[in-house]
Amino acid sequence: MTTTTQPHITEQKSLWYDVGVVYENQFVGEVCPRLGLDISINPEKDEKPWACDLMVNNKTPADLKRQTKPFFSAHTKYGMSSQYTVTFNKKDLINYYEKYDPYTFELFFWVSWDDEKRFGTQVNKMHGVWQCWLKDIMSFAKGSGAIWHNYERRGAGDTQNNATTSLLLDLRWLNILYYNGYGLPYDIHNN
Repeated sequence: MTTTTQPHITEQKSLWYDVGVVYENQFVGEVCPRLGLDISINPEKDEKPWACDLMVNNKTPADLKRQTKPFFSAHTKYGMSSQYTVTFNKKDLINYYEKYDPYTFELFFWVSWDDEKRFGTQVNKMHGVWQCWLKDIMSFAKGSGAIWHNYERRGAGDTQNNATTSLLLDLRWLNILYYNGYGLPYDIHNN
């Protein structure tokens, strides 16, 4: 599997579109065939890079969320497992809800990270793919235990129009399609 270098400037949106194209092609060309998924790149992306990423069975829109860095402060700030926490932009939630059927719009979380310790939190090497529907994300967002993270470097003065808030999700709440914790058990009960 080929590797992709991510931009160092997290708020430089245009750079992330370029990286996203590489990840989308890797996912469709290398990951999906191994998982038996009939997924292609959304042809609209040629003209609209912000369009949803994927088409399932050439007819149903879907999106890919690629995350290669753990949310290290999830444990200390929010009491969630840094090993399994991913983010989902509120802006995307609203956008998808306005455009797509929440019962058929799928989301794929392709997650990979190495053994790493930051901010006093250790995460272990992990690679996997998880799936859910937009309706699931909406349920998590409306739940009484929903946890939202506000980005410190975004908001007033951000000329890139980045999302300012993300919902925190535990991958163990989603449907697991593939998991390799490199010898670590996928324990739903441990943080």
